[in-house]
Amino acid sequence: MINELLNAWEETYKKGQLTFWVFLSLKESNKCVEEIKEFVEKMSEGTMSCEEQSLYRNLRKFQHLEIVAFESKRVSKGPDRKYYYLTDTGRELFRRFVERNILIFTKAGTFLKQLVFAWMIPFFSIPLWLSQVLLQMVSEFDTLAELKADIKAKALE
Repeated sequence: MINELLNAWEETYKKGQLTFWVFLSLKESNKCVEEIKEFVEKMSEGTMSCEEQSLYRNLRKFQHLEIVAFESKRVSKGPDRKYYYLTDTGRELFRRFVERNILIFTKAGTFLKQLVFAWMIPFFSIPLWLSQVLLQMVSEFDTLAELKADIKAKALE
């Protein structure tokens, strides 16, 4: 029974995670749908998967909201390929989402930080290596303000 409940919860959770993973992939670089799909599957260590049709549907919605845009590039065979990227609004939206929903865990003491980053984040479809990087990053700062300042400085580089 627990496994069935856990599987149902994870499936619901994964549906809500698609936007996060798409934005994370586009923050890294401009990508076509196939590359977004590969990024999500690789970086989540296979815990997240998405159909290209779902990605196209989401990207059209994001375009309509002016969060994502694309540029067409010629390819050697076939029609031009669309390479998607986050607009300024999309980058700001993603930054604020991370600040409000991920960095919030850094307000607590070191023990809670370790608990959250070492146990909870891998459970929620983020690879263990990324949770370890986040834990290391967070552990270097005494306050949320220091961490935010460092992240902001790196984002502006």
